[in-house]
Amino acid sequence: VNFSKEGQVPAKKRGSSQYHGVTKQGNKWCARIGINGKMKGLGTFESEEAAARKFDEAAAPLGRAVNFPLSIEKAEAALA
Repeated sequence: VNFSKEGQVPAKKRGSSQYHGVTKQGNKWCARIGINGKMKGLGTFESEEAAARKFDEAAAPLGRAVNFPLSIEKAEAALA
């Protein structure tokens, strides 16, 4: 177990995101989703949120959990 020392800032994971299906590569954010055991790239984006919203577009029709559930509900209501 690695304990932090007093005053030490915890390290951030490289490529980590607060959103599901999003990773950071260089200065861009990438969205990916697993379908039938294979990872499918959904594109690269300037913002983490844009990548997360693209993930949601692919995840919602598959019945998967989404990052912004209220946004998906509003979009579906607008289409109805």
